[in-house]
Amino acid sequence: MGQTLPEGQVGITATVRQAKLRPECANRYPTLPARMWTSAARMAELVASYGRAPQRPEKTRKGRTLPEADFEFRGGFAQLIWPS
Repeated sequence: MGQTLPEGQVGITATVRQAKLRPECANRYPTLPARMWTSAARMAELVASYGRAPQRPEKTRKGRTLPEADFEFRGGFAQLIWPS
């Protein structure tokens, strides 16, 4: 069955958040592969490292590097929520 956790601990299983560049936006990110799912964290690193390009996207309104208009997302959590 499952693993028993010590009292007061909570276990969470989640998939890694993934991102995929939309094909119609590929011209804005010429160094990124379009149509390929990859870790959203890695994709954000690649976009951030592409700093010399004149058409480099700025962070979105929510402070994210990957705009939803240019990327599709799946799995994981859209935003981390910390317990209070």
